[in-house]
Amino acid sequence: MDFKGRKEGRRKMDDGLRLDRIIKKNEPLAKYCSYNIGGHARFLALPRSLGELDFLINCCQKSGLRPYFFGLGSNILFPDNPDPDTLFVSLKNMVDWSETNGELFLQAGFPLSFLAYTGFPGLSFTHLLPGTLGASIYMNARCYEGEVSQILKKVYFLDLTDFGAGIKELEREGCCFAYKESIFQERPWVILGADVETGTIVQEWWKKEVQRVKELNLSSLDAFFQFFGKTLYSRTEIPPAQKEKLQRIAADREGKKQFSYPSCGSVFKNNYEYGVPTGILVEQVGLKGVSRGGAKISPFHGNFIINFNRATSADVKYLINVVQEKINEKFGFIPEPEVVIIHGQED
Repeated sequence: MDFKGRKEGRRKMDDGLRLDRIIKKNEPLAKYCSYNIGGHARFLALPRSLGELDFLINCCQKSGLRPYFFGLGSNILFPDNPDPDTLFVSLKNMVDWSETNGELFLQAGFPLSFLAYTGFPGLSFTHLLPGTLGASIYMNARCYEGEVSQILKKVYFLDLTDFGAGIKELEREGCCFAYKESIFQERPWVILGADVETGTIVQEWWKKEVQRVKELNLSSLDAFFQFFGKTLYSRTEIPPAQKEKLQRIAADREGKKQFSYPSCGSVFKNNYEYGVPTGILVEQVGLKGVSRGGAKISPFHGNFIINFNRATSADVKYLINVVQEKINEKFGFIPEPEVVIIHGQED
C-alpha cells in the first residue's frame, strides 16, 4: 500500500478541530475494554482519522499529557483510579481499508476477526480473536497454530520521539516478532496500519459488512460474539471448507466459556521451556474457581480470570499475584502476564 497520500494528508491540519469535539471527559474506561473494568478517565479520545490523531498528539506534546494508545481494549486491565495526566486514546474508529491485487491495507483499528471471512484459509485463526489489527501486531497475537506476523507484509507507524518525520514503515522482518512479542513493545511508536497478505480478492458482501464496524461496540465480548460468531457466520457465501474450520474454532472458544463473562482471555503467557500450558498448571495447583471480590479464576479454563460480579482492577491483580506465587512455589517459575496492566493512582 502506498502511504504517500496519507503522509501528505496528515500534515494538513483541520483548523476547525477542537479538543472538545474529539475528547470525552470523565469517561468510564470500563466501557472501552472487554474486562468491563476501569475507573473514570479524566480524558479519553476516539480519533477517526490521521488528521485527528495528529492533532491529539500535538496537543499532548504541548500540554504535557501522556497519551496511551489502545484498540478495543481486549487485552488490557485498566486501573480503578486512572492517572489524571494520561490521555487514553482508542484507535478503534480508525478502520479505513483498501484492496490491491489480493493485498489489503488495514488501519490499526480494523477488527482482526474480519479477516477470517475473506475466504483465505491462512486467516482462519483470526476467527473470534478479539482485538484490532494494531493491537494484534503489538502483541503478535497467536492462536490455533497461526499468528499475526505470518500474514503481514509491512507495518506503518509514528515515532513519538521523531514525530516531525511523519509516517514511517517497517517490513515484517524488521518488526522483531517472537512469541507474543514485537519491536513495538519496546519503542514509543504508534501503529497506524499494515499491509496484509490475503492471497484472495474479498467478496462484495464482506465489503458491505465492514462498513458496519463503527456502529458496533466490539469492546463488549457479548456484542463481539453476536456479530462475528453469529451474524457473519450465518452468511451463506462462506465456502463450506472454510465454514467448517470456523465452526471448530467457535466450538473450542465456546467450550471455554470465553464469551460468557467479561475477561481478557488468557491472562498469562505459556512457558514453552517448561512445556505445560499455564491454564493446566493453574488447575494443578488447585486454583480454578478461586475468587476475590467480583473476580474469579474461571472454573472452565485456568488461564482466564473473569469478571463475574462488578470486579475491580484490584480484584484481578490480587488473583494474578496468587497464581504467580502458587506456580512459583510448585514449579519454580513466575508466569509472565500476557494481559497489559495499566497502572493508576493507586499503584
